[in-house]
Amino acid sequence: GAFVWVHDRGSVIRAGNGMPQRLVGSLRLITARKNHEARLERMASFDELTGHLNHVRLREALDHAIEYNRRAEIPGAYLVIGVDKLSVINNTLGPEAGDAVLLAVGQRLDRVLRASDVIGRIGGDRFGVILGQCSEGQMARAAERILLSVREQPVQAGDAETHVSVSIGGVLFSELSTTAVD
Repeated sequence: GAFVWVHDRGSVIRAGNGMPQRLVGSLRLITARKNHEARLERMASFDELTGHLNHVRLREALDHAIEYNRRAEIPGAYLVIGVDKLSVINNTLGPEAGDAVLLAVGQRLDRVLRASDVIGRIGGDRFGVILGQCSEGQMARAAERILLSVREQPVQAGDAETHVSVSIGGVLFSELSTTAVD
C-alpha cells in the first residue's frame, strides 16, 4: 500500500537480424532519497514547527500581493504579530513549552483569519500576515480578532497552562510601494 520510488535503466540486446533477443537492466530503490528531497523542499518553504510559510516565502508572497493590489487598485495590509514574553516562557517552562505556545498561536491565526490571508513565521517569536483585499478598518478588526483569540484561553504548555498575549503592528500597502522592502 505504500509508494516506492525506483530508478530503472535498461537496454535491448538484438540479434544479427535486428530482432530483440533479450532485455538487460536494473532497478534501484530510491525512496529514501526522494523522501529526503521532499523534506528539504518543504523546509525551504515552510516553518518546520508551525507549518506556515517561512520568512523567505512570506516575503515573496508579500511582493506578489503588493504588486497585485497596486495593479488592481485595491487596498491590502501586512500585520506583524509578536508573541509577548516568549523568552520568559522558554526560560521558566522550557523550550518545549515555548514551541507549544508558538504552535497554539499559529493555529489560532489559522482559525480567525480568512482562507485567502497568508500566514508566515518571520522570526523566533513573530508571525507575519498578508491581508489581501483589506481596508484600514478591516485591518483593525482582523488585529482585534487575533488579540481576542490568543487571550481567550490559556495554552497547554507541557504540564502547565499559560496565558499568552501578542502585540500587533500593521501597515497598509502604499501606492508607492513596489516590493516588500520599500
